[in-house]
Amino acid sequence: MARPKSTTATISLKQRGNMVYVHWMFSGLMIRHSTGLSVDSKFIGANGFVKTSYSDHLDTNNQLQATFDRYKLAGEIVIASGDVTEEKVKKEYKRLVDEEQVRKEKAEGDLVLLDILKYTRANRKSNPESETIWFGGREDGLDTIEGLEAKLLQMKQDRDNQLRKEDKYDDDLLSTFLIKYKSRKGSATMEESSKRVVDSFIKTLDRFNANWKIQDVNEQTLIAFQDWLIAEGKVNSTTENYTTKIKSCLNYYADRPALLPSHVILTKDYKNYSCDLTQKPEHVIALSPAEIHDLLLFSNYKKRSWEKIRDVFVLLCATGCRISDAMKINPTFIKNGDIHFTPKKTKKKVIQVTIPLNPLSTYILQKYDWDMTKVKLEDYYLNEQIKLIAELIGGSFNIVETVNNHCGIQPIVERKKRHELLTTHCGRRTYSTLRAAQGANVGQLMGETGHTDPKTLMLYVNKKTQRIEQPFTLPLLLN
Repeated sequence: MARPKSTTATISLKQRGNMVYVHWMFSGLMIRHSTGLSVDSKFIGANGFVKTSYSDHLDTNNQLQATFDRYKLAGEIVIASGDVTEEKVKKEYKRLVDEEQVRKEKAEGDLVLLDILKYTRANRKSNPESETIWFGGREDGLDTIEGLEAKLLQMKQDRDNQLRKEDKYDDDLLSTFLIKYKSRKGSATMEESSKRVVDSFIKTLDRFNANWKIQDVNEQTLIAFQDWLIAEGKVNSTTENYTTKIKSCLNYYADRPALLPSHVILTKDYKNYSCDLTQKPEHVIALSPAEIHDLLLFSNYKKRSWEKIRDVFVLLCATGCRISDAMKINPTFIKNGDIHFTPKKTKKKVIQVTIPLNPLSTYILQKYDWDMTKVKLEDYYLNEQIKLIAELIGGSFNIVETVNNHCGIQPIVERKKRHELLTTHCGRRTYSTLRAAQGANVGQLMGETGHTDPKTLMLYVNKKTQRIEQPFTLPLLLN
């Protein structure tokens, strides 16, 4: 049986010498397009974008991303036409470049004309007779000036909105710089889950004040934002998380004023703000060996994806990995009966973790040929569906737990069933708790989980646990 033809192109950034190229491939057709950028190879990352150690990495990555996106769009347009040739792809790419240039020149022309009109209007107040030179009559001139100004302002607003959609607008809104800050290493380096978190945060920020400018962030506006979040019912940990994101963003741009618009000057007053709200440790549950067995024996799949979701969740419990790390496990990670890798979250500290294989992790990894990179699964979907699976299993997953929190100074007590509390993070808590019950000391756990602070690790380890000799066994029916 013949392999079906691909309907999408493969596109990537590659280097030849010091020159960076866009490589576009489709059904045997290969096009290499120069980005016009020359960068020493030592500054090029595995994805083709430049590393943060490169002095002009932000502007360079923006240019690379723009060329990459235009070639991708050009290819999609030509592929949709059904007649794909190198000449047509290049011609479509050139059309997109020319179209963008025309749009840019038109926008610049509109701004120049607007400046002239503003100057004329201001000049009229001091010299009424000069009006006739421009418009032929004072009253008619007034109407014409105001009409043209209104029209141009609307054009500018429409243009700015379009540029915002294309993530190309260099305004001074705080939300704009939060988006740029999160993608400072290149948008292609962001995990999908991170993008969703940023999008959710920006929507919350816009509900508070869609016109909040980065230069207007100070201690008082941050306190106002904090009070608004509390009024919205956000728990204190969320409020601290949001305000910390804003301060981190401002710290970054305060150290790099060249990246700000020329009229923007940041004040240092925002540094006086601190979130001093009462904090409670996050309520993350640890599963028992019996609950893990119940998950493994579950087979009442309401959706095709449920088996895969259950398997990945059990793998997290059996390894203590974050989901971003677990989904990258492949045969190269396995050495001498252990899983070896550098956690993504701690790469800057170059920490190597060594996780002993156990019956549970071995069972799951063998099922997927020791290569979890082939499993496509988003963490938000796993968090959503694993709750439904556990609810169907019932048993101890229906036990009610008390969850204590704070919203401002107001204590919040919620009662939730265990299945409602399941998230990917429970896997990490489960592994640490069961390994501690097995007799592993803090040093061993740090080497297996990648934690650098023993205090942080103790949040994952329940203090009162009975010793369990073999916590990661398979159910008898699967042996």
